[in-house]
Amino acid sequence: MRDFYTQTQRKIQDEFGRRGLADRVEATIVDDELLEHHIAFISERNMFFLSTVDEEGFPSCSYKGGAPGFVRVINSRKVVFPNYDGNGMFMSQGNIEATNKVGLLFINFETPQRMRLRGESRLLREGPLLDSYP
Repeated sequence: MRDFYTQTQRKIQDEFGRRGLADRVEATIVDDELLEHHIAFISERNMFFLSTVDEEGFPSCSYKGGAPGFVRVINSRKVVFPNYDGNGMFMSQGNIEATNKVGLLFINFETPQRMRLRGESRLLREGPLLDSYP
């Protein structure tokens, strides 16, 4: 995995005297792979926020929802979720197709707890995973 923080993030951490705190947070809660408690947390959620970036570099954030378990963990480094098209704009899907960079934010509003995932994504247009969703 590349360095977790970018040079610019490090510069700002140093400017505000927070590099040590940022390093402790990374050491404590950042993992390269999904662990059992992460998988359970994702499986219990009925929604998440999806962040994507278009080909001009502009970000977008969308709500994605479904029954608990609609986001499936395939393995410790891969999740899959359906696109339930609501408004026909296909902003998230277009951005994924263009740049493949995503961020996912899962929240348990009752606890409160949250989990962030970031990585690369691709659209599936056919196959058994696609066929397994309503």
